[in-house]
Amino acid sequence: MQYAGKLLKKFTIRNLCVNIYFDFIKYLKYNIFIEKILLKKSNISKSESDRKIMDIAVGQIIQTKKSHPCGGDTWEVLRIGMDFKLKCLTCGREVMMPRTKAEKSIKAIVPKEI
Repeated sequence: MQYAGKLLKKFTIRNLCVNIYFDFIKYLKYNIFIEKILLKKSNISKSESDRKIMDIAVGQIIQTKKSHPCGGDTWEVLRIGMDFKLKCLTCGREVMMPRTKAEKSIKAIVPKEI
């Protein structure tokens, strides 16, 4: 019985309120931390989702920002997917490059002549 009495003295209302208060503060700090992480992730995903996806089809002619070593800057699209397969219209060289790099290097899509 004496042991139970000591336990009751430890758990006074003041101590319980202080413990609840500190637990609540920890909970708030944890939630703010999680929100910051989610906000950072959502900003990253927003910028990725805002990225303009170009409508490029096989057979189209594109003009690039930088010219090929042969001097030509017009390419024919042979394959699209994760990688682009492009054929230089000046020298006939075929090149494969990642989609992101290819999309960044496109200056214009040359319209087909009718």
